[in-house]
Amino acid sequence: MSPVESPNSSPAAPQDGSAIAGPRLFRRNITIGLLVGVPLSLIFMFLAVRGLRPGEVADALRRADPLPVAGAFALIGVIYSVQAARWRWITRRSARMRWRSFLRLVIASVAVNNVIPGRPGELMRGYWLGRAARIPQNRAFSTVLVDRSSDVLFLVLAFSLIFPFVPHRSWLRHVFLAALVVGGLLCLLLAVARLHTGGQRLAPARVLDRLRGSRPGRQLSGLVHGTGALVNRRDVVVVMAFTAVGWGCWACAAWLVADSLGIGVSPLEIAFLTTVINLGAAIPSSPGFVGTFQWLCVSGMALFGVGQAEALAFSIIMQAIWYIPTTAAGAVLLMHSGITAWSSDGMADLSSPV
Repeated sequence: MSPVESPNSSPAAPQDGSAIAGPRLFRRNITIGLLVGVPLSLIFMFLAVRGLRPGEVADALRRADPLPVAGAFALIGVIYSVQAARWRWITRRSARMRWRSFLRLVIASVAVNNVIPGRPGELMRGYWLGRAARIPQNRAFSTVLVDRSSDVLFLVLAFSLIFPFVPHRSWLRHVFLAALVVGGLLCLLLAVARLHTGGQRLAPARVLDRLRGSRPGRQLSGLVHGTGALVNRRDVVVVMAFTAVGWGCWACAAWLVADSLGIGVSPLEIAFLTTVINLGAAIPSSPGFVGTFQWLCVSGMALFGVGQAEALAFSIIMQAIWYIPTTAAGAVLLMHSGITAWSSDGMADLSSPV
């Protein structure tokens, strides 16, 4: 029985020199979110609502059909389930935990991102995984890095395929170029990690020895090595299949919400909105992407002739169906599992019923 399946287990953090300074990274993310993300979100929110008359969005929301919205809500649950299954697959050689344990960590991390600026939830779920499975932290963080990279690379690829068939506004060209840069850097990072794991010397021996002699260098080396060990051609197909199913569900949820508001969109338009909204959400923003999400929806749907009030109503419903339930469920999980402290000596059983 794995550590998380034992009701009396209380795993301690590995003491192998691989510990990552979680609290410091956590505070740094929050600082960036407060100083950069929140002001940007306020600007984007202003741009999204500029020129709207009071009551226009409320009228659009009142006209929404609740049945398609309920279907979209159900699909959000499927998305998190698929994400948990993908993360479990990526982690299967390092941590033997039940699928529902991964699901709880995913939901808890999203809840943290929903209320704390800087998106520190990704850091925390890596830390939680390390403590729950009793594996080195850099190995746990490597699984999160590969997991999130698969989303970004899939969206960049889909966006690149769709981009020639949509109107090219200046802001969209900027998003496209930024997506290409981010995708290219991620591919380079994963390739370097794979070569490092395969024993390729990527720097002079003197430089490598100096890096390994420092704690940050050992942490970086461990993270790169762990990431490279997870990157292989055999797993790419499975991970991309999980990713395609997850974003396919998101696209279907978006189509249902649009349909509930009487907004007619084609499959190409829905695929475009899925990619541009979720790639744009990587911009530093306020908790839950409030503001950034609204501007991306309004600007993206405007390319296809959707009115500002309808597009803003779409963004509100689309955001609410994942923000409200995940925040509430994540809060319950955090309180129940005892995983809020970075340095607690024990952790409650993540697989026990809530």
